[in-house]
Amino acid sequence: MKITKSEIAALLKEDKAQQDVTTNSIVIQNKLHNFKVISKNKTPFVLCGIEAMFQAFESILAKYTIVNSKKDGDIILPNSEIISGQASIKELLQVERTVLNLIQHLSGIATKTKAFVVALNNPNIKVLDTRKTMPYLRKLQKYAVTVGGGVNHRMDLAQMAMIKDNHIITANGSIKNAVRLIKKHQPGIKIEVECDTLAQVEEAVNCPIDIILLDNMPLNDIKIASKIIRENSQIKIEVSGNVTLQNINQYHNCNIDYISVGCLTHSVEAVDVSMEVII
Repeated sequence: MKITKSEIAALLKEDKAQQDVTTNSIVIQNKLHNFKVISKNKTPFVLCGIEAMFQAFESILAKYTIVNSKKDGDIILPNSEIISGQASIKELLQVERTVLNLIQHLSGIATKTKAFVVALNNPNIKVLDTRKTMPYLRKLQKYAVTVGGGVNHRMDLAQMAMIKDNHIITANGSIKNAVRLIKKHQPGIKIEVECDTLAQVEEAVNCPIDIILLDNMPLNDIKIASKIIRENSQIKIEVSGNVTLQNINQYHNCNIDYISVGCLTHSVEAVDVSMEVII
């Protein structure tokens, strides 16, 4: 997933970086200054946001040189240097907060994702993100999930059909009817069906769909549902609902393909990093 200069430029525009009244008033001579970004986090974390920082630099800095840099996906230890170099001081101060916000937030997502992947401890089951993301930050947040070892679910509502309980109610309470309508209006689109009960699984498994999502099911029901699906179809199996770092390992031996985790993006703790300008 490529992060583009235009996407980062939009974030800088939101912050009115080039209209920074403080920097524009104080910085008379726009000289090159040494700078570094360091970790002040108390624990190691998975770095994410360096690619976004480079795009911000390309978007606005008059001149810069990178002397040393870690890369997205690297493990950053407490009190260690992340990136260092030289940059035109005026623009560096203008982009400082935006790039630090991105590194802190995206590294938090990558670190949490990595923790879930490690706790699950089964490479045959993929940890997925969800659409529980912040507006305009979805692509960056989903990129951070992949840096942490997770896999992206659908990017948006147009990428795949996902039939949930309210869709089923609207389709006269019938999963089969909901699938039929999607096949009629969107032929060729990938279809996922969310099932809350074993009865819904029995109905969904006989439909021409790609994924069945077992939503908030007890572990024993998940095992029963998985057996039904595996014995009757090639449909992929996803599990979701109240999955935490403390309980994800209980799915280690389940015969499933995916576990989706909303908290990877909707309630992540930022890491602590700082930029220092060296005179």
